[in-house]
Amino acid sequence: MQKTMRQEYILCAAIHFDDGNYYPHHKQYGTGIVACGYRHHLIFTLRPKEFKGKETQGFLTSKGRFVNRIEAYTIAVNAGQIKDYNSNPYSKLFSEDLY
Repeated sequence: MQKTMRQEYILCAAIHFDDGNYYPHHKQYGTGIVACGYRHHLIFTLRPKEFKGKETQGFLTSKGRFVNRIEAYTIAVNAGQIKDYNSNPYSKLFSEDLY
């Protein structure tokens, strides 16, 4: 399936670090912050050591939404970003599925 201008697709790996605080530039995510990168493990290496809180791995979409791995998988399949989606038994997106 070809991506269209309006169709949502996956941009990059992201992690929502929720420490219970509100940040003005991240208000669309509720509390905490969302950090992005090529791979999840690279994002973890950039996290400040003093940051404590719940961490949820997911992805950032073309519409600026943070989505978990399950929702990201559906978006990527519908956008034609995954070529061999039948070989993924988990129905969860991993950055290796994209690049």
